Order: sequence, then structure tokens, then C-alpha cells
Amino acid sequence: MRHAEQVLTFVGVMLQLSLLLVLWLGTHYKRFPVFFSLTLFSAASTILLLAVRNSPRSYFWMYWVSEAFNTLIIFFALHEIFRTVFSHFYRMRWFRMLFPAVGVFMAIVAVLRSTLRPMPAGSRIYAIIVSLEIGIGFLQIGIFALFLTLGKVFRVRYERHPFGLALGFGLVSSGWFIAYLLRSEFGKQFDPVVRTVTPITYTLGLLVWLITFLGKEQTSAQPGVTIGLTPEQMLSDVKRYTEAAKRIFRH
Repeated sequence: MRHAEQVLTFVGVMLQLSLLLVLWLGTHYKRFPVFFSLTLFSAASTILLLAVRNSPRSYFWMYWVSEAFNTLIIFFALHEIFRTVFSHFYRMRWFRMLFPAVGVFMAIVAVLRSTLRPMPAGSRIYAIIVSLEIGIGFLQIGIFALFLTLGKVFRVRYERHPFGLALGFGLVSSGWFIAYLLRSEFGKQFDPVVRTVTPITYTLGLLVWLITFLGKEQTSAQPGVTIGLTPEQMLSDVKRYTEAAKRIFRH
């Protein structure tokens, strides 16, 4: 582990522990228990990885096990934010099934991707984990983009904490996305950049989360989100826009 990576890892652990303290003292863990569990698991797994960094075999197994669990917890943390913000829309059955359907789809794609690509049998499970990480990365970016789109189009105003969580996940996933593109296009040519861009953006994400929960949430009659339109009105607008787009393309 290079010196710069050690520094970033140490800073990350300190920020994680600080975030855990803020979440606990502010009782935010009650509203976002999955996110609290994610931060706790990330801090514990990072400390354990540091403890076994001089044992390649132990580090290898602990790294992949922690990656698998971390990916799973991130998915449920995103669902927690999604459900907190869009709780009004859960009156519609199809909307309740939307996020679980995305999860099932990502799992199927991950398995198919690892099955169809030729690779040694022993590395197939790692390929599935990597594929799931790719799907989770896109999901994080997609949720933040959804927040911005709904806020612009449907006059949605978010509470500080859910939006701060989404922004932090968006920053974290942007680092992963940059690293993934560089590795895919140039192989190991930009390996030093790839090894640092992800921890840097994760550190920025931790800072965003820490600042988010250090600030006070404005009280609202409606938890998570205040909307200028009802879910039914929003759906009606979406249908109207869709019909207008169809008429344009017909001409």
C-alpha cells in the first residue's frame, strides 16, 4: 500500500468514525439505520484490512468478502433513501415494486455477465461481485439524477438529510465511474490515477455526509420530500409529455 493510499485510508477511517459519532449522538441512526450500518461496516472492514495488509492471502479473502457485503448494504441503503424521499408514491403498487425489480435485474445481469464471458471457474464469483458493483455504481448515479430531474420538472423540494445522502453517493459513484472508464479504455496505463481517484471521491462523499448531518434538518409536515404536485398529478403530467413526444416523432 503506497504512502498516499495509506494517508487517504487513514483520513477515511477518521471521517467514518466521526460520521458514526454524529449519527449516534444526533439519533439519525434511527431514521437511517441501513446507512448507519453501512458506515459501521465500512469502518470495521477498512480497519481489518489494514490489520492484515501484510498477509496477502488473508487480505485477498477479507477484501472480496467485504466487497460483497458492502455492495449488498449499499443497495439497501439506497433503497432506504429512495423510500424515505418517495414515500408518497408507495401508495401505487407498481412504484413499490420498482426498486426491488431493479435489484433483481442487476443480479440477473451480473450472473449472466460472469457466465457468458470466458474466465477461470475459480474467478467467476469475483466477476459476479464486480458486475454487481458496476450496477450499484450506475444505480447511485441514477438516483441522484432522478432527484435532480424530479426537483426541476415536478417542483420537488427535498429535506437536507436525504438529499445530502444522495449527493454523497453520487460523488462516491462518480469516482468509481471515472476509475472504471480509465481501466476499461487504457488498462493499467493510468493505474496510479485509478488507485487514488476512488478513495479521494469517497473521502469527499464522507465529508458531504458529515456536513449534512452536522446541520439541522428543517422540519416539514411531510417527511423526506415536499412536492408541488400529487403523485397522481405527476403521473398525469408524465403521460401528457409522453403523448406529446409520440405525436412529434410521428411527424
